[in-house]
Formats: sequence, C-alpha cells, structure tokens
Amino acid sequence: MVQILPFQLGEGLYGLELTQIQQLVDEPRVFYLPGAPEEVLGAINLHGRILPVLDLPQLFGFAKGERAKRMIVPTDQDGVLALAVDRVHSVLNAASPMIKPCQNVFAKECVTDVLDWDGKRIRLVDLNMLRERVGQLCEPTGG
Repeated sequence: MVQILPFQLGEGLYGLELTQIQQLVDEPRVFYLPGAPEEVLGAINLHGRILPVLDLPQLFGFAKGERAKRMIVPTDQDGVLALAVDRVHSVLNAASPMIKPCQNVFAKECVTDVLDWDGKRIRLVDLNMLRERVGQLCEPTGG
C-alpha cells in the first residue's frame, strides 16, 4: 500500500508519495526575493530555516494566479524548498501495482509514473527530475 498526497495544478491532478513529504505548511508568510526567477514566489521561514517557495504550476507552464494557502515541503537531502500548488487534496491509499510508468515521460512536468484513481489520472512528480529543473532555474546566465 502506498499513500499519495494529490494536489491540483491548473486542471491537472498531480501527487507525491507521503514518504517524500516532510510536512505541509498552513498559510506561511511569503517574503519577496529580489532577483529570483519568476517561478520562485519568494521565501518562507520554517522553524528558523529559510526556504525558497517554488511556484510549481508556473514551472510546469500553467497560468499565474493565486495558490493554495497550504504549501508542500518535500524531503530533500541537498536542500529544502516549499512547493506552492493550486489546491491540496486528502491523502489516498493505493496499491503499489496501481502505479504505472508513463508511456511518454512528461519531462517538462517532472512526471514518470501515473496512478489511475477513481476515474482520475494522477501524475506522480519525480523529485529528482524536479531538483534538476530547479537547479537549471538557479544557474547564472552570465552577461
């Protein structure tokens, strides 16, 4: 049995395994970061740690807009960030065989696996691919 936290990005449903989530943060105050890429909303103070807030819908190509008041903080060995999403849903329990690899990997959306749940398709975000995308955002462009 696998526990998945589904969340909304635009019209799509995405998810992370619960083991990949450090915590959910309710209504954190987001501070502006001058010079940050537009996919970074700002930063929050989480228990004395300053975490950049990634606007996940915008990174995946969805429209700018107001995001959910809850943010997702994934587990990470190299550094921590918070994910702003459009809406966070309730945790669901799924049998591992229900998770299937994508026929076509959605590299732009950092998705390699999908879960068909109750007539809905949940795209599971690959945190390693997401870290690579975030790393590319933060590379200096020179000039």
